[in-house]
Amino acid sequence: MNLKKGLSNIAIGFLFILVSINITLNGAKLELTPDFIGWILFYLAFDQLGDYISDRPYMKWVPLAMAFMTGFTWVRDLFLPELLISPIVISILSVISAVYMFVLLGVLKTIAEDLNSPRAGTIGTLRVLNFGISIALAVLAYAIAVTYGSRISNILALLFTALGVVAIIAAIVTAVVLFKLSGEVQNS
Repeated sequence: MNLKKGLSNIAIGFLFILVSINITLNGAKLELTPDFIGWILFYLAFDQLGDYISDRPYMKWVPLAMAFMTGFTWVRDLFLPELLISPIVISILSVISAVYMFVLLGVLKTIAEDLNSPRAGTIGTLRVLNFGISIALAVLAYAIAVTYGSRISNILALLFTALGVVAIIAAIVTAVVLFKLSGEVQNS
């Protein structure tokens, strides 16, 4: 068990999963921060967190499944952009991700409390904020897909963009807080 390494993997994983930096090349989308890397980092963090999640084996297997699914999506976006994925499937993956992050941040809050870290309260707040934002983005993405081409989709797209900016800020703050918590492990 290496709690510091596990927390660092999770902090970097959050950035890959929650922040999307994309470029378009000849009509193909290349995501520079692919989600599957974040999920692999979460998978690798499992063994480093020891007793905190040893009674929750799904905390190891969900990231592995999500890494596979998001890896497939990344390859599809790059090589077969014309192959569409159902908005329902995308929404389901988004909800699974949101629930997993909620549980994971709960575990991280417990770790912070055990370290008597002042970051425990911040992690608790970020837990609720990230969950709310993730669910709202999933709902908006589905609504945009369903209303594509209508006037309402422009309003939904604007809401989606604004909420996306808030999500990026929350993801960066979450990663910074987790890196700081990781630093406390080294000092304790």
